[in-house]
Amino acid sequence: MVNKQSEEILSESAAGVHEKVVELLKHEKKGRLLDAGAGQGFLSQRLQDIGFEVVAADLNTDKFKIPSIKCQKIDLNKDFPYQDAFFDYIICIETIEHLENPYHLIREFNRMLKKKGKLIISTPNILNIHARLRYLLRGSADWIHAEIDKVVPKDLRESLGRHINLIGFIELEYILKNNGFNIEIISVNRSVLFYPTGKLFLRPFVAIVLFTCANIIRLMATLIRRSDPVRKQLLSSRLLFGEELILKAVKE
Repeated sequence: MVNKQSEEILSESAAGVHEKVVELLKHEKKGRLLDAGAGQGFLSQRLQDIGFEVVAADLNTDKFKIPSIKCQKIDLNKDFPYQDAFFDYIICIETIEHLENPYHLIREFNRMLKKKGKLIISTPNILNIHARLRYLLRGSADWIHAEIDKVVPKDLRESLGRHINLIGFIELEYILKNNGFNIEIISVNRSVLFYPTGKLFLRPFVAIVLFTCANIIRLMATLIRRSDPVRKQLLSSRLLFGEELILKAVKE
């Protein structure tokens, strides 16, 4: 059994992501759940502990640490070896940005889910104010700049850990809607204002700068064009300040 303190130290997910996923699922009727891209298995264990029948899948099964759950070796870029309408729930946490074909992944999720089945998917929020400013200054999105220097991955873990297909909210919403999903909940794990980068004594100043820039963007958007549903989402506090984007969707 891996305790919460050990999970926080060892987890490859951003802080608060697992807690948010558990919160989104804890009141759902329990059923069969696929953890696609299960990693070390800490979230699989937490969901099993609250009553879900968890099936784990990952290409690198060597790092899976939960003996009570079998982790099946699966390349998530390819077809899954499960029959149609096999799962009640699927979660895919901080995985889609590592895959070559997100459209194929979402189509497979739709195929494997029962009607009205639920999907929870998370990915880095490349539309928060911190990421937008870094893109403006550097010309590349957060989480991708460092990958340019890694010409040849030294092992499977490093290869799988690369962010090769970063997806913003608009693109991910489009993929989901065009593959049979309706988004129920848009959530995030934590605010970038609470952990600005840089030296400790500069962090309050950085947080103020980020907050001010976000409000300038909102004001300019209001002056340039009238509000519409898409623009409203892009200027929402969740997308402007959230670190990790977490979506809960239902199969039509």
